[in-house]
Amino acid sequence: MTYDYVNDAKLAGLPAALRQRMQDKAEASTSLPYTVKTKCRSFGQKVLGPFNTLKEAQVAFNAHRDDSDEGASTFHDGKIMQGGKQVLYFSYNGRIWNLDGSLHSN
Repeated sequence: MTYDYVNDAKLAGLPAALRQRMQDKAEASTSLPYTVKTKCRSFGQKVLGPFNTLKEAQVAFNAHRDDSDEGASTFHDGKIMQGGKQVLYFSYNGRIWNLDGSLHSN
């Protein structure tokens, strides 16, 4: 059971969509493992994982990118999935980003 952001009276002043995103993020963070969805010209679409940590996922993503011998124009960002939902993503350089485009702090 996760904290109920959606129905918390203290958060009632926040927009419902924001409270729902907070709830979704909290629920996603408790359901391991991570998987990474990738797409490139060489290998097509592929799912990597499962991984117990973001570091493991990052190492696998970087190795997969390097094995493809492709550049950023044909090797797409890696979608980091948890519980069937995208929670973060990898850019071509292997950095981890939040869905709002801000750099993820591990």
